Amino acid sequence: MAKATIFDLFLGRPIQLPGVPLVDMASLQWEFEESVKEAWKERRKRLSVALAGVLDVPAAQRPQLLTTLQESTLRQPYLPLRPTPLSAGPTPSAQQPRWQPNIQRAVSMGQTTASFDEQTEAYHVGQEILDAAKSGLLSWVPGLVLVGRAGSGKTHVMCELAMYAIGLGFDIEITALSSKRAQQFGGLHAHKLFDLPAHQSNFPPQVQAKTAIASLSRSPIRWNLLKVTHCFFIEEVGLLSAQTIAAIDCILRYVLNNQVPFGGAIFVGTGAVCQLSQLGGDTFWSSTYLITCFRVAVLKHGIRFLDQWQEEVVDILERPRNTPQEIARVVQLVAQECNYVQR
Repeated sequence: MAKATIFDLFLGRPIQLPGVPLVDMASLQWEFEESVKEAWKERRKRLSVALAGVLDVPAAQRPQLLTTLQESTLRQPYLPLRPTPLSAGPTPSAQQPRWQPNIQRAVSMGQTTASFDEQTEAYHVGQEILDAAKSGLLSWVPGLVLVGRAGSGKTHVMCELAMYAIGLGFDIEITALSSKRAQQFGGLHAHKLFDLPAHQSNFPPQVQAKTAIASLSRSPIRWNLLKVTHCFFIEEVGLLSAQTIAAIDCILRYVLNNQVPFGGAIFVGTGAVCQLSQLGGDTFWSSTYLITCFRVAVLKHGIRFLDQWQEEVVDILERPRNTPQEIARVVQLVAQECNYVQR
């Protein structure tokens, strides 16, 4: 079995793990108090409203779309399930919704064909992952990490996938290590969502998980909301240490009572390897979780058109460490190409 799993991992095939698919478990567990149901409705509303604003959904379509998305469930989804290689047969025909999440080329910003193609391919990879999870044929599906330079459109692709997940009927949560950034998408701060102690980011995963589970157990509403969350979208996942990612895995396995990675929940994250580093502990980018639990989509091109000298400046500044020669080159390019205007 170990040999087969290794082959599946490196050949990109679905890894078969024993367990019940999370979509099936959630449908069996959905019997909560009225207060929890109200919190669930409020979460779907704030996420739908925030994402519709971020993705600039046309104003004429927005009211009806928001109402439909907030009522979208696994049994009665807004979006029909697309045919996948894992499907037992053709998907029953369904009326196509008036608005669907998709990647559109930002012509006004001078987006190149290469950048648009990268975004489209990354979005399709995310769709495949969510479709496989929705099919219920696998107990666990690997997540997705969108990696790329600043301005490459990682966050936009993640938001499109979040809206697609809601349309499929999934219950999702968006989180980040910056409260302002999380609120922009209608989400919660990572430490608040999982009740992680902020000062323990470099502690062993078991210690962080034990503290978080003890705290969550005193908040039944937050505990039960986690139990019915199928997908987590993390902005700048690289800010979380490898120990914290492992602790989240332990927390979800315990809360969801499912011993597959992350309790069977799907994780979609964004990050730039050389842009921002974790706040203590080991880096997520060298973690075994990145290899075994995620697929990676790399966005190499920026959305906005840049001149050759601007591309060179961005490439230099994105490196982990800059030599004195590189710093001097940036100063030279800026002095040569920019005009200083005195106010």
